[in-house]
Amino acid sequence: MNDYIYKLKRNNDNDKITNWQEKFQDNEWYFHDLRTEITCNLEPVAAYNLLPEVIDLILKQNEVYVITECFQLLFEVYRAANTTEIHPYLLKNITNISYHVESTGEYGKSKVAELKSWLRLEN
Repeated sequence: MNDYIYKLKRNNDNDKITNWQEKFQDNEWYFHDLRTEITCNLEPVAAYNLLPEVIDLILKQNEVYVITECFQLLFEVYRAANTTEIHPYLLKNITNISYHVESTGEYGKSKVAELKSWLRLEN
């Protein structure tokens, strides 16, 4: 399991997400680099098993920018999983995650529609 997500799961430590503005000031590619760190060398089965943690991470966020960046992480972990099989945890939480991400505005709405289309879920 990816060390960072494991740390999130076991210790509820999302230090890499908190105080993101400061980190973003130092590195405008902060979230891109963080997503790369999480997904690089991630085997498909491990990626698929990480999806619930990523979903929970999204639902815990309150800042628009961080919600959309975490949602992008969901896409990248799904790509690493190399499947369009709908994870049961996503299916269980699709209404909550859709509402949460769509509440960020038009960009969030388009990203949710993209995910649903990719996974062949009805809009």
